[in-house]
Amino acid sequence: MNLWIAEVELGESSVPFGVSRPRRADDAAARALVRLHRQPLGFVTIPLTTDEFDAGTVLAAIQAQLGPRLAAHLEGDGLDVGALGGGHGEGLPCRPPAGSVDISVVICTRDRPAVLRTCLERLRRLDYPNLEVVVVDNAPTSDDTHQCFTAVVGDDERFRYVCEPGPGLSRARNRGLAEATRRHVAFTDDDVQVDPWWLDGIAAGFAGDAGVGCVTGLVPPAELEHPTQHYFDRRYSWARAMDRHEYDLTSGRALSPLYPYSAGIFGTGANFAVDRAFFLGLGGFDEALGAGSPARGGEDLDAFVRVLLAGRTLVYEPSAIVWHVHRADDAALRRQLFAYGLGLTAFLTKYAIGRDTRRDILGRLPAGARRIPQLWSPQEISGPAPRSLVAAEALGMLAGPPAYMRGRRRLRRATATE
Repeated sequence: MNLWIAEVELGESSVPFGVSRPRRADDAAARALVRLHRQPLGFVTIPLTTDEFDAGTVLAAIQAQLGPRLAAHLEGDGLDVGALGGGHGEGLPCRPPAGSVDISVVICTRDRPAVLRTCLERLRRLDYPNLEVVVVDNAPTSDDTHQCFTAVVGDDERFRYVCEPGPGLSRARNRGLAEATRRHVAFTDDDVQVDPWWLDGIAAGFAGDAGVGCVTGLVPPAELEHPTQHYFDRRYSWARAMDRHEYDLTSGRALSPLYPYSAGIFGTGANFAVDRAFFLGLGGFDEALGAGSPARGGEDLDAFVRVLLAGRTLVYEPSAIVWHVHRADDAALRRQLFAYGLGLTAFLTKYAIGRDTRRDILGRLPAGARRIPQLWSPQEISGPAPRSLVAAEALGMLAGPPAYMRGRRRLRRATATE
């Protein structure tokens, strides 16, 4: 079933607008992210039975599906539902922004100029003060990425191109971290479409608290048109939590028996930012993890845990939004889920063999292992899980520990020859 992915900002209008494309005749329903004063309230599903949206119908759907959250937000702003004006939110007072913080954006890419083009076009439209964007071209096999950068960015002085010849996402991210000149560095992927207020959300996560070491955000799907995209959204939904959360070493222990080594609680590598000096002090990203290493992933999970273990706070700020384009091909999704499984257990292996964390994590692994079958249960993912996709992810989990050890050996050899 095709869903038209849309957005509604009630502070401006109750009429949805498309995130990445206009509405089509074969769209069965709209899945709209509802926001008020840039704060996400949640998603509503609206059947598409007429050519045009009626504002009253949209508001009725919002009231029926998100009524309590909408009322709570309006009450917090000293308003009531009548302030929406019977269909439009023009003139609603908007809460002032948290204040800008200096941010460098780092995009790591490899041989995907067509995908990167859309990402860069959205980044160019950002209106954020003192913005810097560093595009790291990782071990390219041609000049296509550089040509794409030049064609899209032109003479925009906010953007810089850097070529990192050493392969691996963690290595590319470390290069971006070194090249960045701002106090905070935000990372996202080349297959996302950034929200116009993405960096305002990142800034809100850091604002006013010097103890924040990392900020993560919301990552909804930019399209849901293929069964694989629907499955990925159910299995790895990065857009469930609509409330801000602050995590430290103890605050989330009730969430998982593996906390803080639990995957998926804090966010994803497609949307996070770090305090640059602090994270450089931790040694940057582990180059034995991540795409391009034998582990193929896990570097983001590792970064989140290291922030917490160092005594800093991780903030999940849902108003920091980027839209992700999920895989629309069965074979591509199997490869992706295999890599996710691989990266997960490779990351856990790092802490299971770590001198300072071994005892802590090994005592929790039995409870964590009992949780694994629930990951694909119909109750957990709101529907059935295709056997081929479950098998791919499970096989990746089995392969993760030896993959991490290979990555460590490869990294030691590379370091010894430099």
